[in-house]
Amino acid sequence: MLVSLAAPIERAIEYFRIVAAIFSVFTILSIVGIVIFLWGTGFYPPVKEYDPDNQTWNNLDEPAHLSLLTLSGVIMLSIYVIPIVLRPIDFIFNFPQYAIGLVSYLLLLPTFINVM
Repeated sequence: MLVSLAAPIERAIEYFRIVAAIFSVFTILSIVGIVIFLWGTGFYPPVKEYDPDNQTWNNLDEPAHLSLLTLSGVIMLSIYVIPIVLRPIDFIFNFPQYAIGLVSYLLLLPTFINVM
């Protein structure tokens, strides 16, 4: 924002591209990290108790409960595939366009959010 106020847009556009690229990397790393966490946790993670003497987490014999965090994460990530689910035949015939659109959307998502 400060760059756009201090310099003409022609000179500041390279800074905007660098910032957009950095934000894009953060977005992709965040999505990958969320998917890894959700995969590792599962819908029914074991109930654990912390043992301060050994500084470890021990599984309890209690039955596991539905993880609302995992459920909400799966719902959040399923938003990206709704166009594919709603128009499967169009997706099959236009796969390259869908793939390019999804990748560009994910890469430019932080830029859209910050600009809007």
